[in-house]
Amino acid sequence: MVAYFEIPEAEKDSPEFSTDFDTPNLRPFFNRIVPLFESGFGAAEVKKACKLATSLALHGTASLEFMVKHKGVAGRMRMHLFMDDTDVVGVYIFSSQAVVDDISELCDIFFEELGM
Repeated sequence: MVAYFEIPEAEKDSPEFSTDFDTPNLRPFFNRIVPLFESGFGAAEVKKACKLATSLALHGTASLEFMVKHKGVAGRMRMHLFMDDTDVVGVYIFSSQAVVDDISELCDIFFEELGM
């Protein structure tokens, strides 16, 4: 059986960042993006997202929504988590183009540092 995450209809026209993380890399990556936000995504939100992600059953999904402030602009950031494999979490983030671009840039650096 092939399982995949289906993007919710409400998100289909929104800017998107998505990638898969081995679960041990999830918290370090989330911690990496915290400084992008003046408010709305900090240590408590990282803890909540990681706890939720690691509690998912295989092929399970969960969604979170954060009201964030990024570069002085308030807006929503929706995060969908998908347990793709026993130790791999798909992370899908929908927000403004500026948020998605900044997260994507940090992800490229993060994966480069991991040698990926």
